[in-house]
Amino acid sequence: MHSLIRKFDFVLGSGNAARAYVTVNNGELHELPLRWFSRRTGWALSPGYERNNVRFDRTLTSRCMSCHNAYPEQIPFVSGKFINVPEGISCERCHRAGALHVEERLAEFTPRDSIDLTIINQTHLSISRQIDVCQQSHTTGAATVLKEGRGDFDFRPGQT
Repeated sequence: MHSLIRKFDFVLGSGNAARAYVTVNNGELHELPLRWFSRRTGWALSPGYERNNVRFDRTLTSRCMSCHNAYPEQIPFVSGKFINVPEGISCERCHRAGALHVEERLAEFTPRDSIDLTIINQTHLSISRQIDVCQQSHTTGAATVLKEGRGDFDFRPGQT
């Protein structure tokens, strides 16, 4: 019997529903075939592995990372290779970059009582814009269609 062992380097998911395990191979991120399903309390093949056994070669693309992680720095024109992969979803996904907010607030020319458009308070968005923010990760369709000229990480909260 053939045996192949891989270590995992990252875990995707909080464990509320499931946890997927990721390995790094030659600088590329690959999803391992087995996943822990919390509600079923057990191990099973990750969705899609039953029909299409890609063994240990399912590459995590920027599309995967755009829902399951913060903003990793992607190596241009190379699918599945990232620099400085952050762990988990950061505040930036829903509120924009905190560093820009701090910079704006510390700037001498910024009136303290002005509205800072570098950070997003969800309660100040229309219901439609609030839903847009949530749907960047919580989409319900089988496919996501990006606007022409846009990439997986181009959406910023509050955009129209």
